[in-house]
Amino acid sequence: MSIHYDPMLAKLIVWAATRDKALERLGRALAEMRIEGIRTTVPLYKALLADADFRAGRLDIGMLDRKLAAGELRPVADADDAVDLPLIAAAVAHFEDAARVAAGVPPGSGRGQRTRWGQAARRGALRGSAWS
Repeated sequence: MSIHYDPMLAKLIVWAATRDKALERLGRALAEMRIEGIRTTVPLYKALLADADFRAGRLDIGMLDRKLAAGELRPVADADDAVDLPLIAAAVAHFEDAARVAAGVPPGSGRGQRTRWGQAARRGALRGSAWS
């Protein structure tokens, strides 16, 4: 991704009949959010959701700045954050090798070849411009 992208890649909006229900939906949506490869503000939103003042609706224009300066908004530990992506990638590669062997193709063959996405990214990088 180029450094010249719009930093707002997505917007999460939740609603419900009551504030408590909306906060519940927000928690679920944040727990299900999966964005890989870039840092996001999801940990901040999870910390805000865990904050008693935020949950109670005790908000003002300076609350976020004060809480960040005081160190009150720490990332919330999440079991999903401990997922070992390299282990998952190795398992997927092993599964794909097993499928190739079952199909009569030697293991490891075809590796090193770029996908169409990879080829387009490489061409864009060589041109020095973003690809569309």
